[in-house]
Amino acid sequence: MVVVLRLVAALGLLASSGVHFYLWMMDGTGIVGPLFLLNGAAGVVIALLLLFLRHRVTALLTLNFGVATLAAYILGSTLGIAAQRNHFDTLPEQVAALSEIACVVCGFVLARSQRRDSVADSEPAGKIRPAPVDGEVIGRQLENRE
Repeated sequence: MVVVLRLVAALGLLASSGVHFYLWMMDGTGIVGPLFLLNGAAGVVIALLLLFLRHRVTALLTLNFGVATLAAYILGSTLGIAAQRNHFDTLPEQVAALSEIACVVCGFVLARSQRRDSVADSEPAGKIRPAPVDGEVIGRQLENRE
């Protein structure tokens, strides 16, 4: 299950990066052009990290990438950025939005599952620490006074 989630998240990251590289190469991106380039490069780097490192940070990076990119798109389509307003009517916008939703969902599930794994690994099952008996604690305190 975790391997499938990692693959889906990596494909979402690469799809979003591909759309941002495509938009960066188009004319008319204006002031947001360098941000498209940065987003495209970051998506590729995070996808590679997600595939080759099994760490919770990669899942959180995937989640944050999806949330930040999707939030920027929503702000751009509702409020407009640099006198540009999107309308969710082109194929690149739809592909990017769907891939970023996949990044958010997969990143969240991966982060939750890896959190449970790390908590389970920190305390082995069946190992019970005995509670100190009052007599032992009092005995140690008396020994320390002498």
